[in-house]
Amino acid sequence: MDQIQDLLERSVADIIVREKLEADLRSGKRLRVKLGIDPT
Repeated sequence: MDQIQDLLERSVADIIVREKLEADLRSGKRLRVKLGIDPT
């Protein structure tokens, strides 16, 4: 298992478009990651 595939599967509930995310990670371009949490 390569490093990107390991990262995608560790502690992840859902990836909406996995193929696009994996392609973007492999391309080396900067990505914006958003974390949605409920502070209540």
